[in-house]
Amino acid sequence: SGLERIVIAAIRECATNCVRHAHGTYIAVDIQERHSIYSVTITNDGEKPKGEIIEGGGLSGLRLLVERENGTMLIHSAPQFELIIELPQGETL
Repeated sequence: SGLERIVIAAIRECATNCVRHAHGTYIAVDIQERHSIYSVTITNDGEKPKGEIIEGGGLSGLRLLVERENGTMLIHSAPQFELIIELPQGETL
């Protein structure tokens, strides 16, 4: 499904960025369903971002996938990296 593909792509991108940019070894993925919205939150144990995170090819591509499914994507850089994707519930994950 489209939702499943987005979640897998988000996990892959965040794991790659965790290792490459934050020198981390662990990511946490929390998926919740509330009011017909899937909320996916991804964090990691890497170094805290030194500033605002600038979207490169991987995160920009992920944003396009999310928005194509009428979802939203937020990136927080403080107090730690956090990626939040919200997708309307069209089908089960």
